Amino acid sequence: QGVLGKMRCFIVSTIPRTLDVVSQRVFGAIVVNWVKGKFTYVFFSKNPIVMIIYLVITYGGITIFLGHGVFLYFPNESIGIFHILICSLLMVSSLSSFLYLLKTPPGIVTKANFAYLSSLYKADGIIIRKPECKKCSIPKVPRSKHCNLCNVCVIKQDHHCIWINGCIGANNYIFFLWFLLSHALMCTDIAYHTFYVFLAIVDENHLFEAAFINKKTGEETRGDTWVIVRYLINAYPDLMFVLLLCISMSIALTFFFTYHISLVKKNQTSNDMKKLSKLHNAVEWHIAESNKALEKNANGSTITHEELEKLSNSMECQSMKLKQFEDGPYNAGWVKNAKEVFC
Repeated sequence: QGVLGKMRCFIVSTIPRTLDVVSQRVFGAIVVNWVKGKFTYVFFSKNPIVMIIYLVITYGGITIFLGHGVFLYFPNESIGIFHILICSLLMVSSLSSFLYLLKTPPGIVTKANFAYLSSLYKADGIIIRKPECKKCSIPKVPRSKHCNLCNVCVIKQDHHCIWINGCIGANNYIFFLWFLLSHALMCTDIAYHTFYVFLAIVDENHLFEAAFINKKTGEETRGDTWVIVRYLINAYPDLMFVLLLCISMSIALTFFFTYHISLVKKNQTSNDMKKLSKLHNAVEWHIAESNKALEKNANGSTITHEELEKLSNSMECQSMKLKQFEDGPYNAGWVKNAKEVFC
């Protein structure tokens, strides 16, 4: 219900719905459904395609950055050995977080560990119940969720991560946070240093004193900021791609890391948050309907005293539930919540 939750809803729900409606009107249902089928296979089925794309883009970008930037222009007056060392450590940290995340199981519920996992959390009567998972044929552990892609139940399942082709759960969530933070810092650092690579190119080639020829008109132009930027885009498209990619990914990853830290603070998962949000909306609707009934009574509609008292008690109960939904049933304070994840 907060700003981060609304932004997430806008990104994962509103934008896709709008694109779907507009695309069907422009291209037709047949084309759109074919594209959606391929998109679903790539991003919402058990395959390593996205993981391969991640490896190619990430470490291809690092190779371009090192080969066309660091090795040619650093160290210099602005960027010293210390900067290069920090950048290298962030790259190693990003790769390490990916490998740890890849090899660490999320916390799969089995018949062997069912009794232990069931003792970790209690069914709270709000969002946690204990029906049997029909697909796994075992009772469902509180705070577990069945992943249709992995075909397993995972304790404290947050989501299925397409970047590692697996689930994020209680056992590997800390490595997921490390993954987000290290990649956000690495992208920020590479964007920063790529900017200084361009400054070094401008300085080395004296571009502000250079003359540029317009290929279409043959007109000669002196170097100004916009002319130089256009020249750099055409002369160094690979480095410019790395710069723009790192800026955009730095912003996106920082947002997602902040979002997940907000979940840690409340001892919630993305799955918990979705369920709580739905229940929150349902309770708000119930309160609104109760308010309408009270307004009708105030305007002279017939309602007995017992019904009025029952309605008021119901509204008080629903208001208390709203408070529970905001905090979450497992919120023990941010210190204990953090210890559960990090310790």
